[in-house]
Amino acid sequence: MIRWSLIIAAILFCLSSFGQEQIKLKGIVTADSLEGIAINIINLSQKRGTTNTESGLFEIEVKENDTLQFSSVQYELFQVVITPNILNEQFLAVHLRENINQLNEVKISNSILTGNLRQDISNVVIFSQKDIGFPLSSKKPLTPIERKLISARAGPLITLLNTLNGTLEMLNKAKENEVLSIIVKQGVEIFSTALFVKDFNIPEERIIDFVYFCARNEKYEDLLKSKNRLELLEYFQQEAKEYLNHGSEKRSAANNI
Repeated sequence: MIRWSLIIAAILFCLSSFGQEQIKLKGIVTADSLEGIAINIINLSQKRGTTNTESGLFEIEVKENDTLQFSSVQYELFQVVITPNILNEQFLAVHLRENINQLNEVKISNSILTGNLRQDISNVVIFSQKDIGFPLSSKKPLTPIERKLISARAGPLITLLNTLNGTLEMLNKAKENEVLSIIVKQGVEIFSTALFVKDFNIPEERIIDFVYFCARNEKYEDLLKSKNRLELLEYFQQEAKEYLNHGSEKRSAANNI
């Protein structure tokens, strides 16, 4: 009787295991300066692992409730639990943050060391950055263009004069170009050079031009702000075809002149 109970329990266990769908999950790891760095990607639940390609892409077998761990010396440890939503999408985008150690306070002492550790430590005076006149500011520093705009609007009369002579219009245009340059730079740095070259067929020397091409659409900035790397990846992939076709058409037109 006991033997049959064990057999039935074993069959039920196997059935419950088979009931959990296992898939080969595809994904992409992004981070600042990720190129050339291998991230350890481990399925802690199944004790199996892999690493990313030069493009940041990876594949690993998972099932619901498995825990994936992404680790590297350069980046903060990141873990994610596989949900039904991830299984349905069959794609996972992970952005790693750089592992930065920040010094919060500075120890300064003009005491002569005695060799007695307990006594020497008690003589050390501790100052915070605020105490010595260098408080940390949460405000983003102004760019040169932003400082010029503030100066150009320093008062009603100065604002009027700079409006009439076209200075404000010129500075506002320069500000737009500066913002565009910043979001293009962000788009270039999100994914590795290898991803643009190998997956999108964009020559390395034309990557910046390609991202400027993508930034012409307001959708690009929205995707950049949303932090949805999968949608941004798909948008780049879609725009790459149009960009390459557009370039081919221009070259063809030039040859016919």
